[in-house]
Amino acid sequence: MGALAEAGEGWALAPILSWLFREGRFLADPNALTRALALRLVEAGAPLVRLRLSLRADGPRLDGWAAVWIRGRPLDRDRVARAGLARSPAYLGSPLEHLDRTGTAFRLRLEPAVPDAAHPLLHRLAAQGATDYLALPMPFADGRMASLVAVTDRCGGFGAGDIAKIEALAEALSPVLEAAAARHLARMQGPA
Repeated sequence: MGALAEAGEGWALAPILSWLFREGRFLADPNALTRALALRLVEAGAPLVRLRLSLRADGPRLDGWAAVWIRGRPLDRDRVARAGLARSPAYLGSPLEHLDRTGTAFRLRLEPAVPDAAHPLLHRLAAQGATDYLALPMPFADGRMASLVAVTDRCGGFGAGDIAKIEALAEALSPVLEAAAARHLARMQGPA
């Protein structure tokens, strides 16, 4: 990961990974982890307008959890999907359904135009000025799937170096998010 951690395409991953392993892993609340990570990425120069961390909960009351950071807005914390997520229009045909179904990344450049058949979320993001969308799977040890979604509004979208660094970040983040999410979801689900 040495070359990926160095500066290139305007930002360095090394300080973010250092923070993640030294401090970020102690954040017990995945909402706080999402916000702190997004702010560090932007401070390092990563071209982010939106960062979403989410996971399938597979619990008796929740099907999914997410936190969404959008530049210039308060964190959208504890977005939960109740039972039936897999049948909802917001999920069907979405990039996250792709991740859950295939376990592979999903990327779509949102400029110059989003394909007509693309999920409505991608059209909404493009209408808000987003230029590139990247969703990466983060498999957990227990078989559940989490994801990191990065969106930019930079002209030309993400470069190859940006994508390589975000992929390396997702790999390093997966066990940290898994630990934080397990504790947080247990509190949210309460007794069965």
